[in-house]
Amino acid sequence: MRSAVAQIAALGLASFIGCGQDTLADQAAQEDTGQRDLALLNGIKFNGIKYNGIKYNGIKFNGIKFNGVDLVGVRIGAGSQLEVIASDGSVQPPSLLLDLILEASLADGSAAELRINSQWQDATTGLFMYEVLQRDSKSSWQALCPAKKNSPTPALALYGTYDESTGSYAPSPELFTFACTDGALGKCAAWGYRPWKAITECAGSACRAQSLQPWHLACTRMVRADYCGDGVPHTRDGTPINIWDNLNVLQPDPSRWSLEAEWTANGARCIRHTRWRQADKKASWTDLEYVQRTCPERLAANQPASACTDSTSDFFTSYGLHIESMQRRVLRNQSEGWLKSLGDAKD
Repeated sequence: MRSAVAQIAALGLASFIGCGQDTLADQAAQEDTGQRDLALLNGIKFNGIKYNGIKYNGIKFNGIKFNGVDLVGVRIGAGSQLEVIASDGSVQPPSLLLDLILEASLADGSAAELRINSQWQDATTGLFMYEVLQRDSKSSWQALCPAKKNSPTPALALYGTYDESTGSYAPSPELFTFACTDGALGKCAAWGYRPWKAITECAGSACRAQSLQPWHLACTRMVRADYCGDGVPHTRDGTPINIWDNLNVLQPDPSRWSLEAEWTANGARCIRHTRWRQADKKASWTDLEYVQRTCPERLAANQPASACTDSTSDFFTSYGLHIESMQRRVLRNQSEGWLKSLGDAKD
């Protein structure tokens, strides 16, 4: 159920934690309360399994089609805004984007064409959004990001590329990704984890400018409950989770839910319980059993007592400031620990 990613060629340019682990018996004892008392507060969000939803490997801007202006490519300017660049280095009017035909490369190596149908700056997030169309085999233009309720799903532009199978990120000065805002890549940027930005983190007089790229990657793992960091999701669409980080992008909200895990760019650490008992009814084992088989070292119960406590977690600035942020625990989340399997769960 993993989606592919559009990788676009451009001109160069997360309060407390313990060391226990909920067993299957513990999870079965939890009351299935659904989404009771759910408040859409600062840190409570709805997650889903979609990674992105686009099936392109790359789009070559050095082959853009346009008449009248000698263009050399497109780049990401301020934030997520795309800019058209002329051969003399000048930035052309944003409206010019609507006139371009973009040559895309599919996963099988064949070619396709894209164009931007509309563009705007979102009033809430400040992000630049794009309605992107793709030409199908009948030469008709269809939405690149599937529409919701007859409304186009916008996309935003992110630097680098993202592997559709593993969820890993590859930085690149020549490539960027169109991220649909209903998938993990777009959601996490909209929630404030914008990989092109940096936030200063300080412990006393020691400060460090932290790129939000690792926070964005950890968010994509957390949204999809990708515990082992292998690209396999363990959640279902619409499950509420309470998330927060150590940079105050999102802050924790009051919740009776228990801590689920801490998150790094490569998946979960100190997992206390899984979000669902069995998110996918077609799976051969429960979500917890998957973790026990695939990455058991990530369970809190399998860690030394000191590894999953507030006194030593590098989630906190006092312990983690000097640790490479791609390896550090940067997000935390709470979830209710759902009892039913996907086939029995309420919509």
